[in-house]
Amino acid sequence: MTESLFNDLYKATNEQIYRYVSRRISWDVDDVVDDIYTTAWRRKADLPANQDEALLWLYAVGRRVIANKVRWKARSDRFNKLNTPLVSAGIASQSLRDNWVHDALVDLPNNHREALMLVEWDGLSVTDAAEVIGVPETTLTKRLSAARAKFAQTYSLIEAREK
Repeated sequence: MTESLFNDLYKATNEQIYRYVSRRISWDVDDVVDDIYTTAWRRKADLPANQDEALLWLYAVGRRVIANKVRWKARSDRFNKLNTPLVSAGIASQSLRDNWVHDALVDLPNNHREALMLVEWDGLSVTDAAEVIGVPETTLTKRLSAARAKFAQTYSLIEAREK
């Protein structure tokens, strides 16, 4: 991939990658995005030529970079709550229902939450989300179904408790 094509890919995908990262962590978002594109530049021979496929490839790199950052932060800060890398900064200013959504998401197992977020928040198809996570489509479909059911159940309980 030439530098010009890489720059075009960066311009076309940077906003989506930034949103992807910022929905998962609230600290070092810019650094994580930079790490994703640095990895992509170093491995530009591995980048798919098709822009849509390259975006999925960047999401997969992003998952690994975020996981490494979370592990590093947990070790350096001894802050074990970061096992659920969801944005929590600014929660106080969000609506009550946004807090309920956050609480319901935190209650999901990590792999179910990731499946739900990729499909519902990032707008990926089940096929594309399975590719990003690196699991068969049937596995992702099962995780997504379980995540939706558990999310709905937890959200309903939170809503009933808060009313």
